[in-house]
Amino acid sequence: MRLENGEPRPRLGLGDHGPLLIMNRLVNYSDSSEDETQMADDSSRSATETDSMNHVYTEFKTSPAYFADYNYNLPRLHNHNQNERSAQKRLKKNEDLESSLKCLVDRQKIPEKAIKDELSVPRAIHSMFTDSESADYDWQDDPAKHGHRVRSFPHVQGNWATHVFIPVDKDERLMRFVCQLLNVFEPLSFVILPEFHISLSRTVVVRHHWIEPLVDSLKDGLSPQKSCIGDLEEIKVYTNDEKTRSFLCIEVSKEDTAFSDYASIVDKCFDGFKLPRYYEDPSFHISVAWCLGDVCDSVSKDKLRKAKELLGCFCSANPELSVVFARNICCRSGNKSYFIPLIV
Repeated sequence: MRLENGEPRPRLGLGDHGPLLIMNRLVNYSDSSEDETQMADDSSRSATETDSMNHVYTEFKTSPAYFADYNYNLPRLHNHNQNERSAQKRLKKNEDLESSLKCLVDRQKIPEKAIKDELSVPRAIHSMFTDSESADYDWQDDPAKHGHRVRSFPHVQGNWATHVFIPVDKDERLMRFVCQLLNVFEPLSFVILPEFHISLSRTVVVRHHWIEPLVDSLKDGLSPQKSCIGDLEEIKVYTNDEKTRSFLCIEVSKEDTAFSDYASIVDKCFDGFKLPRYYEDPSFHISVAWCLGDVCDSVSKDKLRKAKELLGCFCSANPELSVVFARNICCRSGNKSYFIPLIV
């Protein structure tokens, strides 16, 4: 069957009620004379209604559902044109987006020199990671920063000054007594030490990776030892091995104490790391003050006698402070302190 204009009528499914309603309003699908009479009557309709219905029919024929749902074997040129237009729109959109991003990057672009200046690492940070073995390493000791004291051994990165000792509490009464001692030894310029202790070893150099094994060895040897008490005996002035500093000390009795046993255990531990031992016949003492240089010859016997008398008065007035309690032993390596408790 054909339409009024002679074109073949599209084949529509019986269940396609929507398209049939639209088509029935546009054309007549009957071959009878009655249908032709009805067509003539329909032609008398107003031009406005006819144009409107033709517009609906055109929209329906150009919709994707017209071909997808009913599989009409008609040319699909309009789909090709529509896809081409969509592709052109997407291409133009991408070009516009790319252009916008390029303008944004150009506005925010930082000159290469400005980047280098902004991200340069401060020299102070560089110095924190300087290798002492490199050619650029130029560390210099400044004695003015630590009371003009001279190092017993040069500073080497990775080496830690290590010392084993018995801590001594700084009681206020003991501090007043030390101040009285300084008056006795004037005009020598003694300076009170920040902490009091009884040394059980020399100050030695230990590599950083040795610290933990050394502390473990000291704990194994000293932990089973019992605590002890030592009496304050006499005032002495000692100097270090380099003769660069002198120390004002309170000597502690070795009788009925385990100080020598502690020092022997420390020596054995140091032997395992090939570190120097303590003195063969050590004097166990509390260093309370220091001064620069070797002043042992400058201290008269009369001053030592007065200092001993002053110590006797102090011990009589403070019997609980006339003895030193060794409750634990400390191993200090650099800025780290490891305490080893003794059996009470």
